[in-house]
Amino acid sequence: MATELYRRRHGGRRMVALLLLFTEGVVFGLGVFVSFGVFTTMLALMN
Repeated sequence: MATELYRRRHGGRRMVALLLLFTEGVVFGLGVFVSFGVFTTMLALMN
């Protein structure tokens, strides 16, 4: 329901799709960054 109202107010599905893609990209980037940080920390602890 909320998404439907949002969609009508902000001009259709394209904006919603772009927003979803953007958030997905941000989440993916954060996940990669965090996993890389954990990996480097593990290596530093092992040495």
